[in-house]
Formats: sequence, C-alpha cells, structure tokens
Amino acid sequence: MQENSSNDESLKNAMEGFTDQAKKFEIASYYTHGDQDNARKMIAGSYKDLYVIKGKFSSSSVYGAFLIFINTVNMNVVNFYGIVSHSFSVDELKTTRDWKPFEAEIKRILSMSEHDDVLCNHMKEAMTTGINLQFITNMKRLLEQNDQIGINHVFQKFTQDRLGFQNVKVGVDFNQISSLEMELNSVSSRKLSDKDLKLDGAADEKNDLDDIKALDDEKDALSGKDVKLVLNGSLILAPIKGKDISTLAVGDRVKVKIIDKNPKSVSLAKAFNAYEDGKMLPIAGRIVSIKNVPQGGYKIFIIVAKGIFIKIEEDEDRIKILMDDLGLQDGSKDTSKQGINIPLVIILVMIFFALIGVIVFFVK
Repeated sequence: MQENSSNDESLKNAMEGFTDQAKKFEIASYYTHGDQDNARKMIAGSYKDLYVIKGKFSSSSVYGAFLIFINTVNMNVVNFYGIVSHSFSVDELKTTRDWKPFEAEIKRILSMSEHDDVLCNHMKEAMTTGINLQFITNMKRLLEQNDQIGINHVFQKFTQDRLGFQNVKVGVDFNQISSLEMELNSVSSRKLSDKDLKLDGAADEKNDLDDIKALDDEKDALSGKDVKLVLNGSLILAPIKGKDISTLAVGDRVKVKIIDKNPKSVSLAKAFNAYEDGKMLPIAGRIVSIKNVPQGGYKIFIIVAKGIFIKIEEDEDRIKILMDDLGLQDGSKDTSKQGINIPLVIILVMIFFALIGVIVFFVK
C-alpha cells in the first residue's frame, strides 16, 4: 500500500509539473505574440523583454518610490507602481535590492496608509504620460549600455520637470526580466485571465470571437456574413496626400494596422508578410461599414480576407487616411487607363493620316 501511495504521489507531482509548464508556455506565448521559439526561450530565462526600473527620490519633507516595467521589444510601459509620502520609511527603501522585495516594500507601506493620495496620483499621471516612445528609446540605449550615471540623470531631470520637485535627490537601479517573471511574481501588475490565454478550452468558435458582440445593429454590414475573426486595428494616417476620413465610404480601400497582440493577430499579419521584428506593418482592406459615433469619431469595419475583419474605433474626425493605391472604389474611373488612351488615340490618328498620304501619293 505504501508503494502504491508513493507512486500516486509521484504521478500527481508529475501531472502538476506538466500543468505548470503548460501554463507557463501559454503565458510566454501570449507575451511573445505566438512566437513559440521565443516563448521557450522566455521559460528558459534566455529571452528577457522587460527592464524593471526601481527608483526613489526625496525633496524636503516629501519622499517617493516607484517601479516601472518597460517592454523594450514593444517599446511601451506595461506597469507602473509607486508611492509618495511624508514618511521617512519610504526613503529607507533600497533600490539595490531585487525588484520583488522592493515592490513588496512599496505595497507594505501603502497598506499602512502612510502616503499622500494627491501626490501619488500626480506622480502616476506624470510618469505614464511623460514616458513616451522617445523617452523609452533613449532609456533603452542607456539600459543596454548599463549607463547608471545617464539613467540617474534622466530621472533626476524628469522628476524636477514633470513632478515639479526642486533640489530633489534621485536614486535609480534596474533589473532585466521577462514578462513571464512579471506575470508570475509581480504583486502590482494586471494578471492575464483565462480568456486572454484561452486556457479553458471550452469556448466554441462563436465565443472566441468576442468582438462579434459589438455588432449591436441588425442592419450592420457584417450581419449575416461568414465572420471567422474580428481584430482591433487602426487607420494609417497620411496628412498630405490622404483622404479626409469624413469622405470615406463603403467600398473604399484603405491601409490599416492590427493593434491586437495575440497569436491570432500575429498569424494573420505573418500571412500578409506584415510582421517584422516583433512589429505589425500596414495591410490593405476594403471598408464594409462606416458609422458616425454620437460621442464623436467613427466606427469602421474593414474586410482584409474572406471572413476576417478589422474593427476600428477612431476618435478623431479631422484626419486624412492613407488609401490603397492598388484598389479602386466601385464606380470610380480608372485615371491610369485614361492617361494611356489619349496618347494612343493621337498615335492612331497620325498613322491614319500617314496612310491616307501614301494612298494619295500612289494614286497620283
């Protein structure tokens, strides 16, 4: 009996280990946009797509600490966690520690309510709006060069300019980790749901197409169509030679970019040769529905392949959109053919008169 019990325990542990690895692979696949090779490297610890910046500052009687997760592959901030307080306990935080205990300490001090809500919100807004693509590009270079002085200088200036603190003392360190590590170990980051990971496996095809529920109009252009997949996207702007969004109509062919980042999106982009170095490139599609939104802007559906649609919610109504030169609207005139026909007519007329001249010459 004891031997059977031991075997059962071993089998249970093996199954739990398998399930754990399978879940890690699902998470890694999500963050690598379906790239299985990179997902395996992420699990092994050789593919690290994040830098965790640990910082603290002090100015007169105000103390602050923050944790910023920057994805240097997608070039965006994926999580921010911070505190501003009048308590000296914040200043005792050590940025040289690993990011996990540093994060845990921020959480502990926040739970003690020793923080200033107004200043905390001000710091969060300043950080999330101020850390733009240009900032991340510069920071990525400094991080990869391990330029500790440069990094501290950037955040020193940022804290003074954005937060408005003068004579501020700043200290910054960083760790390089993966999105998988953040998902499994961070206490502040948003966690992926089973819906994100498709771990439940019980949903049928209709439930997988979550965006179909957004088609709230029975007369919508997609109603009754063979809809296999709906993804979120954005229009490509062309300020000089583009077409005003207000003049777009059903049948127009435009350039769009998929903004969803999941395995299905990546697979579609790769099929169009529109996925390069982890970035989505523009693809062409035809408008099948365009509606004004009462709050302003437009809701647009674009077909890019049989049964595959891109949904676009555009807030702006004074922009110009890049059109697809390879396609023409229904009923529009082909100006390129007109350009060829005019010279052709002239040449035929010249040949006609030349023939008449030859005939007259021989008759005489």
